[in-house]
Amino acid sequence: YSGKYLNGHVNSKSRHSKFPGFQPRYFAPRALAAAHGLAGLAKSKNLTSTQLTLAWAYSRWYMGSVIIGATSVDQAKENIDAASIELDKDTLQQLDELYLKHGNVTLLD
Repeated sequence: YSGKYLNGHVNSKSRHSKFPGFQPRYFAPRALAAAHGLAGLAKSKNLTSTQLTLAWAYSRWYMGSVIIGATSVDQAKENIDAASIELDKDTLQQLDELYLKHGNVTLLD
């Protein structure tokens, strides 16, 4: 998660601008609240939201692969470099707490 939609800003070239009804779950109140919490946690750890979420995904033993998405070389580098970030127990606990607080944000209420 990059956090690029946190403040309701949608880039004119994004799929959300081209297809306004595309995946409304990204703008649901629960998803935005979770994203704000995630962004705050990432900042407190000197990471981007993307680095934090991908580092978490890469650390899951049960994930056979992590699908990344990038539209630039810089984004691809950030995504790949996140594989070398090790999250400490405190950070993992805080991520768990965010999940428990907000639940499955892909569901629309």
